[in-house]
Amino acid sequence: MKSPHFLNNTVLLITTSFLTLFFQPTGLFSQQAGTRDVSFGDNGVVYCTPDYGLSEIISSVMDDQQRILTISHAGNDSALVLVRNLIDGSLDPTFGNNGKTIFAMDRGFGTGDLLIQEDGKILLTGELQHLPDTSWTNSSDLFVARLLQDGSPDTTFADQGRLIIDLGQDEYGSRLILQEDDKILISSSSGKILLGGGNTDVLLIRLLPDGTPDNSFGVAGIAVNDLSLSEFDIDFGGPMVIQPDGKIVMAAINGTWYNGIGNFALMRYEANGVLDTSFGDNGIVIDEWSDTPVSTDIALTDDLSIIISGKGGQVFTGGNYLTLRQYTPEGLPDSTFAENGLYSSVPYDNYRCINSIAVQSDDKIVAAGVMDDKLLLMRFTPQGQPDSTFASQGIVLDQFNSLYCGASKIYLYPEDRITLLGIASHLIDTSNVFIARYHNSIGTAVVSEPLRDQLSLKIYPNPSSGNFRIEHLAGNSGKPTLLKMMNLQGQLVFTRSLLPGDHELNVQLPPGVYLLSVASENGTQTELITIQ
Repeated sequence: MKSPHFLNNTVLLITTSFLTLFFQPTGLFSQQAGTRDVSFGDNGVVYCTPDYGLSEIISSVMDDQQRILTISHAGNDSALVLVRNLIDGSLDPTFGNNGKTIFAMDRGFGTGDLLIQEDGKILLTGELQHLPDTSWTNSSDLFVARLLQDGSPDTTFADQGRLIIDLGQDEYGSRLILQEDDKILISSSSGKILLGGGNTDVLLIRLLPDGTPDNSFGVAGIAVNDLSLSEFDIDFGGPMVIQPDGKIVMAAINGTWYNGIGNFALMRYEANGVLDTSFGDNGIVIDEWSDTPVSTDIALTDDLSIIISGKGGQVFTGGNYLTLRQYTPEGLPDSTFAENGLYSSVPYDNYRCINSIAVQSDDKIVAAGVMDDKLLLMRFTPQGQPDSTFASQGIVLDQFNSLYCGASKIYLYPEDRITLLGIASHLIDTSNVFIARYHNSIGTAVVSEPLRDQLSLKIYPNPSSGNFRIEHLAGNSGKPTLLKMMNLQGQLVFTRSLLPGDHELNVQLPPGVYLLSVASENGTQTELITIQ
């Protein structure tokens, strides 16, 4: 998925000489990781200005200009309301009508997903009531829409900015992701969900950038897969991530009814939509770790191990628990991670879930969500254990001026800090989107002088257009070192194994500021590089 860059290179040009000073272990890192950054907002928290008439908040995302876009249902569910706030919480007057725009299609909406492209255009997807509503077996369709930066319809996309996908059955929910070539991937399901049963299959749909089906993918742009030989089972596609080789990894659900008793599933597709037979069992992994599996986010490590966040639970005996799973690149539970590949918290009756994850440049994992009625923030070691150097044994439970707080998105920005988007409910029918910022420490950023001398990392020119030279001397072993580039969300965007010496690199990345690190047996050194 394409990742937004957060800093405009016309405003901020950072040189490695400045970073050499910045990354010394001085008072800049004196704030304990996991504590609120009180220099931001009101004691580390900013509330986005609420908008009248909002009902259920579906999703919030931050764009490359630090603007927060929130999508929610209108009161009668016949329209979606989009509100954009600035980083200080005020409404953005350049969006819609003083910060708000209404997206309506004269029929009922279900939940959806929200994505901001690198060019600032806004993609929406979700469920839509099928018309005419006369068929019991075909009552909902998928919709995909694209808006311009100002909130108006993008008339160059599909049919005047809107696309309806009807496969003759019910189509449920969806998740969005964007490929490097701007093709759009949508995960979903098609079939019929019944109380205590039903039958649905996983859908993976790919659209061209103009909203038309990609006929080079699956059958007419759609891949349909049944995860079970059972006549009645619920299969549901979930969060996705794209490998550097173009393969698509998706977390899914396989069970007797959606979000009920069932199995966690993991799938990998070739770039053309065919299941990758080298992964799991002919492209599919069915894992019975959880009775009520929910997958919320997915990420890749630099070695292509797969991390999935979510929750589990037991329908009849009670108890919800947090989950963080890791699989090998071949689809096997990673025995080096937590307990045979699974971290799970102690079951408890109240709701708890990890909603978002990000992998730092030092391979530690930051996770955020909700536990009971509190915001949850955790940091894990690369081995899947709560990081004892972060907050109180790796966990933060926070609550501010509300009855309920939950985090939905993580951004590893700015620099060493953690920025969270979430929802705070003050009353039963009133919710606010908040931005909270916490101190963090990325281990690779703190390099002692002796270690810095051993690594001797030099990058020039910096800033660059993406063509730059790197010099490094990683000790005297002559062994290869691993170079990684991360964006400021903590997502890996480039990696290469290099021998010590002088190398010329050409990376095709959007303008912005990136973390570049070189790891060897002596340690890891990280610098910032600006792409113009």
